[in-house]
Order: sequence, then structure tokens, then C-alpha cells
Amino acid sequence: VEGWKFLRTSHEAMPYDCGSEEAFALDLTGRLCEGLEHLNYVTSALDCRRDCCGDAECNVWAWANETSRCYTGQVENPQGCKSAEGHIGEGRLHVDVQTGDLLRSTSSFVQETSPPECAEDYEDSEWKNVRVPHDFGVEEEFSRAGDRARGYLPYGKAWYRLRFSLPEAMQDRSVWFDFDGTYRDAHIWLNGVKLGEHLSGYTPYRLEIGVGSNYDQKNLHFGNGRGNVLAVLLDNSHPEGWWYDGGGIYRHVWLNSASTTHIAPFGVYVPSTVDLSTIKEPERRRVKAKADILINTAVRNQGPVASTVSLTSTMIDPSTAETIATSKYDKVITLKTGQSLEIQQQFNATSVVLWSLDLPKLYTMVSEIRNVKTGQLIDTVSTTFGVRTVRWDAKKGFFLNERPVKIKGSANHQDFAGVGTAVPDAMQTFRVLKTKEMGANAWRTAHNPPTNALLDATDRLGMLVMDENHMISAGHDLETLILRDRNHPSIILWSICNEGVLCEDFNGIHARTLRRTIKKLDPLGQRPVMAAMNFAFDERPRFTDHLDIVGINYNIDAYDRFHAGHPEKPLVASETSSDTSDRGIYFGDLKDKKYVSAFDGTYPVGGSSAEDAWCPIAQRPFIAGGFIWTGFDYRGEPTPYGWPNVKSHFGAIDLAGFEKDNFHYYRSVWKPDEPMLHMLPHWDWSFSTCSGACRVVTDNNGESRMVVNVWAYTTGDIVDLYLNGRAIGKRVVPVEKELFHEDGSHTSVKCRHVEWNVTYEPGTLQGIARLNTSLNEAFALKNLQTTEGAYRVQLKLDSTVPSGVDTEEDENKQHAVECVALIRAEVVDKNGVLIPRANHSITFSLDSGLVRIIGLGNGDPSSHESNRPQSPTQGTMSAFNGLARIILEMGTDSAANKETRENKENNNRVGVRVIAKADGLVEGELSLQLEQTAFC
Repeated sequence: VEGWKFLRTSHEAMPYDCGSEEAFALDLTGRLCEGLEHLNYVTSALDCRRDCCGDAECNVWAWANETSRCYTGQVENPQGCKSAEGHIGEGRLHVDVQTGDLLRSTSSFVQETSPPECAEDYEDSEWKNVRVPHDFGVEEEFSRAGDRARGYLPYGKAWYRLRFSLPEAMQDRSVWFDFDGTYRDAHIWLNGVKLGEHLSGYTPYRLEIGVGSNYDQKNLHFGNGRGNVLAVLLDNSHPEGWWYDGGGIYRHVWLNSASTTHIAPFGVYVPSTVDLSTIKEPERRRVKAKADILINTAVRNQGPVASTVSLTSTMIDPSTAETIATSKYDKVITLKTGQSLEIQQQFNATSVVLWSLDLPKLYTMVSEIRNVKTGQLIDTVSTTFGVRTVRWDAKKGFFLNERPVKIKGSANHQDFAGVGTAVPDAMQTFRVLKTKEMGANAWRTAHNPPTNALLDATDRLGMLVMDENHMISAGHDLETLILRDRNHPSIILWSICNEGVLCEDFNGIHARTLRRTIKKLDPLGQRPVMAAMNFAFDERPRFTDHLDIVGINYNIDAYDRFHAGHPEKPLVASETSSDTSDRGIYFGDLKDKKYVSAFDGTYPVGGSSAEDAWCPIAQRPFIAGGFIWTGFDYRGEPTPYGWPNVKSHFGAIDLAGFEKDNFHYYRSVWKPDEPMLHMLPHWDWSFSTCSGACRVVTDNNGESRMVVNVWAYTTGDIVDLYLNGRAIGKRVVPVEKELFHEDGSHTSVKCRHVEWNVTYEPGTLQGIARLNTSLNEAFALKNLQTTEGAYRVQLKLDSTVPSGVDTEEDENKQHAVECVALIRAEVVDKNGVLIPRANHSITFSLDSGLVRIIGLGNGDPSSHESNRPQSPTQGTMSAFNGLARIILEMGTDSAANKETRENKENNNRVGVRVIAKADGLVEGELSLQLEQTAFC
């Protein structure tokens, strides 16, 4: 939404009191605490203190004066640390998630009088114009003095103001605001009158303006005369996580109006019960069955007098507009003023298409209430839902529609290159499709309630979801999460919390309370209650007894032990690997940029390589599946290093949406039936660049040569390698285990790479993958070519349109690009081959004022370039190892010409030409159309 005014009022390098004496209560000078981790990127005692303060799991820091080394970590009893000279340090007894140093549940705002910024007549003409959703954090500059956990971006306070008008017709109706997400500690005024506040940065919330007689109290104005002013104050200096979590009105704000008697927000619940005996074999990927459709509708009366209404619920197939069934409630509904009632209905659908991963079929329930006396329609709500059946088996894993499905998931935070946490709705389609391309079938919303647009995308595209609550003590937040999300068929798990910090040392009392809330609000959704645990799997029965499913983070050695001790409890690997890598990097850089090699072998304590994490899951049918940490890189939590890293290295996909080599490892094990072969590293080496994967070897005769370690990931059985046509050698993909199934079939578990050491020479390195059943035929091929030098910038579109997904709603429809376009810029040679080390600065420009640049990126974890454009139609970003990203969105600026504006109004499409220039290279050009769709 355009028209918002924005003002940043404070900038703080660290969260609220990391520089104060109160941050750490214990003086540990002259003491040594065992079990701390050495942080080799920290170079001063002050930075050591800051690093610990910004880490939710750190309660002790220590600085060794003699060696100038920093040690941090968690100590059960800091007061029991033994004496040792030469150490300075501090401790906090524990990280209190209610009042502690990282996770705050208190507000920094003390209201004595209304601030002048909330007044109607406050002069805001000099404030910045912004569009909401908006993340102000990514607009700031990186600072070495900043918080490592946040990616060295500053904290602070900010104001938003919006002027708007209300038609006179709204004057006799109920009116309220819905905020999908504000980060954080929000205080809201309407025309200078305090409307409400909301502390959490992750949950949606509703602020009622009221009806009729209440409007005078809110100083609300209707008609064409005097307008209204909504003012919002936010403060993100009390972070809720140990990662970058943004700042600002980063999700949508909605102004809603309804009749005083209406269907309550989140008031329609549509679960279903499938008759398992009627589930048919897939036909054109459509699985059909009989099902009982249940409808629970909450109706409320906010008017001054009693109301009498009727309720009709109609199930519609949106792909055909066909009415599947209709139910009219057989009683008159009478509501007193201020009363709410829940109405239950049910009907049988004799043949519905079940929601599945192959065909994510969705239906619409249209709920209508009418005035009994006049027959007038007074409110209608359309609810999207799906019909499916879910089952968990402690021995065999997860079943969707009575068919076994191994969960192949990725955990993801919210942010993306250029836009931060204010990810446009249409970009959620890209994010989901990108992980599906990798072979993923599940998404974990780590570690907080997601934006609703993400769940809409997972519903439409066929992606399972582990929907995660943030803090175990925040019962109201969980209640909002369940009410909002319970109609999404993609959600198969409710996670009440993550790890010891957010689970408050696995508090059993809170777990029992949240379980009761979930079972009350979603009694028929077939979604188990779980938590992601990183320790104490056997030592907290008062916690785990309230879980239907236990999630194990890392701790591979706990899989068999827990299953043996709890054979009746289903198990999922809720967080795995934490392998770190950087795209196109094949050597570890400890001195300069702190890059991590893309070879699968670097991970923090407790983590493992991608291969070592997935193999145990693939080999054990009783593990329902796993969620890798992470699908995408994210800002903050740079591990294993710190500055100049400002982003994580965990993702199989970098922050700009470009695939790393691990992406292709997961393709090889998650999409075993798809022919594929991927090889690494690149094939552009010289003696000056030979390091890491490449090493210089000197022969006995004194001649030097370069030897390159080459890896291959494949779904084939055998890989033959050739260099310039000469055979290098054959490698057989090892079979880790044979799994035999009840139907007599078996699965060969292959989850490892193959490799060679190859003497380098320029040219073409070719891999040919073959199957054991057809050794004379190529199953998949891959060529790595030596490049001829950077020649031009090549622009390509990464579509947000689900053209490769079978959805009945879209199968007969041709799309332009949706309202957001993700364009990749590639620096290539004359043959179109990517230059693997290219770092040219690229300037992008647009020829249309109705399309704007909203962000740029390149996936470089140590890049401190601005993610924001210089103007709506021009921006600059350096390539990182040959690639850069520009993100476009439909939106106007003052230069928009009338002809283009009229074209947009006529058909909702806008054409734009993108030009990319870099010194010494032929410029790139791409023309495309953006279209306003329902998913924008």
C-alpha cells in the first residue's frame, strides 16, 4: 500500500542494554569456565561481551589476555567456575525468556502523554514516502560495532503515518484494523487517540475501532471532508530471536468493514473426515474419495439491538465454479447485542479430489448470513480449504491420504535479499517453488508464525508445513496462530516451540497448556502437537508426554536410543545438518572475507555434513523425515565466523535465491527418479588461483601441476569422467542400505557423492551418469568448461509462476509474470558460460515508471553493499561469483506517463525493459510483462 510516511527516530548498535552493567550480573574475572567455545573471529574483550549478549544460548563470556582469545557458551552453574589467572569475563545466571537479555516480553514505551507524532495535524511532509509492507532494517548500514546475531545492522525506533478517508456508508458498520505483522513493540493511534498496542513481532493482531456510538470516542471521521490519520510507533531494539528479524510494518495492514452482525474474523473452521475405504488409486494424479465436510461458523452481533439471521454454507470447486454441496442451517439464529454464537453444520461429499503433493486441490466454502425478516445478504466470507487425511506411524513414518511420504523438508527464516522480512506475497511462490525444485516437500516456519501468504503458496503448490509457535509461554500468540492457520491443508504439524531457550528448558506446564489450546481450536485437523528439542529427549517426560510427536534437532545418535525407549512415539528430525557453504567458493578463507568452502564438510559443533545428516534419516523408516537447516541463507547468525560476514552460510540456496552445490546434493537424494548429474568445482584454474579444491603438486622432475578434487552428485548408479575426451575413471555410487517393504518391493538407499582427483588442463570436463540396467546409455550428462573471459551481462527471469506445478485452477490459463519479477544477471563469456569468479559492478535501469526496483542482492555473505536501489528505476549491485539479483514490483512513481498508466488500468499488465551495464562488458537487456494477479 502506498501513501505511508516513515521516520526513523533512533539507531542503536546493540540490543537495549548489551553495553550496560546490568546485562551480566556475575563478575567472572580470574575464573575459568569449562565447555566454552573459542570464537576465532572475535578480536577484543568488548566484542566478546557483545557476541555473548546477542546470543540467546550464551550465558558466559571469557577473554584470555595472554592469548587474546574469546570464549563463549552456556554453563549450568557459572558461579562454580574454577579460579584461573589471566581471564576476564562475566556471566548471567540464565537467559530468562520473559525478562532476559535477548528475548523480551516487556515494552520499552512508557506512555505519559500522547507523542506529538500521533496527532492528526502533525507535520509529516518531510518524512520519507514508503510502501507497506516495509522493513526499515535493511535500509541501514552495516557496522562492526553492531550485533552479530542481527547481521551487524542497527536496532531502533521508527514511526509510520497513513492518511486515509472513510465513506459515509461505513458509519453504521463494524470497522477494525488487521495487522498481519509488525516488528515490534507496536503502539497505534487513530486521530491522536490510542487504539492499542502489540508486543510480538510475529503474530497478527486485530484492533477494533467499534461501531456507531464508539466512533466519537475514536475521533473517527467519515465522508469527503476531514480525513483520518493512523500512526504507528515501533521499536525493534528488544529482539525476540538470535537472527535478523527485521523492523517495521513488514506485513500487510487491512482496514475491514462489515455489518454489525457478521461472521467473526477467523470464524470459519472447515475440517473434514475422509472415508478411508473409498480412497481410489490416482487417476491423472487425482486421488478421489468420499468425505464428511464439517463447518463451524462463529457469528457475532456488535450492533446496539438484537439480530436475527440465517446461515448458508456452500462448497464450491473454484476451478469449475461447480457447487459441490450446500447446507442451510435449519434454525433461526438470534443474537443479543454483544453476543457471539458458533454454528455447526455438516454434509457428505460423495467424490472429492484430495489435496496432495502431486495435485494440491483446493475448494472454497462460501458462508452467507442473511437478515431473516428481509432476506437481505448482510455478510459473506469465502474460506479456502482442502480435504486430505494424515496419519503418523511410530514404525513407518508419515502417511498422506494413506500413502507413505518421507518428509524432505527445509527450515527457513523470513527474509530475502533486497527486501528483508518485507517479502512480497508473490515472492513466496518463488521461495516455495525453489525448494520444490531441490526436491523438498516440506517447509518449517522457523521459529515463528509465518506470513499468511507463505501458507497460501504452500497450499497452492503442494508443500507440507510444520507451523511453528515462537515462545512456549506466549499462549495468546499460539491461539492466534491456530485460529488463523487451521484451514490450510498444507499444515501437518503444530510445533509449540524450538529448543531449550524458546521452550523454557522444556517446560511441561506450558506444554500441557498449549496442547489443550491446540486440541480445543483444531480438534479435527489431524495435526499432531510437537516441539523441536535439542537435548533432554529422555530427561523431560513431563514435557514429552504432552507431545504427539517428538522432534529431534541434530543429535543423530539419539534416533535409535529414543525410538527403542519410546517405540510408540512417532519421530521427526526437526532440524538437521547445519552444514555451511558459500556459492562458488572452493577454499576456506579465514583471513579476508571469511568464506566457507562449498564442499560438504564444514559445520558447527553438534552439526554434521549434509550427507551424514540425511543418510541416517533415509535408512530409518521410523523417522518420518527431516528438515535441513536451512533452505535459504538468512541475515544474521554468521557461523562459523563473524565480521565481515553479515549473513548465515547454512542454506542450500543463498539469500538471493541462487543454488549452492548442496542444492544439487539434495536433488540427488530427494528426487531419485529424476535424471541428474551435478559436478563441482568449476573448471577455471590457474596457478595463481589454485587453492582449496585445487592444489599444486610438484613431480620428481621438478615440474608443477594442478590437481583438482572433483565431486559428483547423481541419481544414477555409475559416473564416468572424461577430460577433453580422455577417460579419467569410473565411480560407482555406493548403496548405504537396502530397505525391504511389505509389498515385496525394496529401495536402495544412496546418499553419498563420488569423487576423483584430476590433473587440471583447460577444456571440457564431462561426466556421464548411467544406470546398472542400461550401462550403454547415458542417464544424465554434465559438462564443466573453461571460460574464455568475461564478455557480456546476460539477464534471465526466475519466474514466480507455478508453470511446473499441476493445479487445476491454473492448468488452462496462460500467465504473464506476476506482479513481482526476480531477474538474475549472469556474467558470461562469448559462449554463454558463467564466469565463476566474476565480481563486476552492474548498474540496472528500467524504462517504465510503473515498475520499480525494490531490492538487489548477490548472495555474498560478506557484502556490505546496499540492498536498496538509488532510485525506483535504477540500482547497482556487484556480481558475486558471476551472479547478481534484481527484484522488480509493479508500482508507480511520479514520472509514470499517462499512456502506460491507462494500459495498466485496462488489462492489469505493464511492460518493462531492463538494461544491465558493467564496465568492459556488452550490456544485457530483458523485456517482460508484469501482471496484477490474486497472489500479488
